[in-house]
Amino acid sequence: MAKPRVDDWLMEETPIKFPVAQGISSKDAARPAKAQITKKLQLADAEHRITETEATVTRLKETFLKDKKAWEEKKAADLEKIKAAGSNK
Repeated sequence: MAKPRVDDWLMEETPIKFPVAQGISSKDAARPAKAQITKKLQLADAEHRITETEATVTRLKETFLKDKKAWEEKKAADLEKIKAAGSNK
């Protein structure tokens, strides 16, 4: 008796079949493809992390530059106060 045809597979469960040479197991034949897919995913992950890091650096750099400018202005103002107090003596 023939098995009934199943057309209600979820995409995640759909079996993938690819041609395999005689004498090679499907696992051995899939190894190079797995290596390529893994490398592609690693590169995509690295690219995503770099993009996120660049955005964070840009955001933090703006805040840093504002804080640095305010600190330098305060430092200069404090120095002027010290000079003014020293010349009043």
